Amino acid sequence: MTIDQFIEVHREDIIKDISSLIEIPTVFDPDTAKEGQPFGEAVNRGLLWILTRAEEMGMKVRNLNGYAGEITAGD
Repeated sequence: MTIDQFIEVHREDIIKDISSLIEIPTVFDPDTAKEGQPFGEAVNRGLLWILTRAEEMGMKVRNLNGYAGEITAGD
């Protein structure tokens, strides 16, 4: 399957996922920053959303203490 075919088949799911993600206001908030969410609560929610979605899709994920996430697809 080409990337164009994949996008066509999964278009509605892709739009739904993008819409869900952009609803999270991933803006640095020092007032809610703490251990495990150094950029604040909203940024952490965005990171967790992405990692959870990748895991649901069968990928391996790792949260790097809220600073970043690692997603591995395949070997």
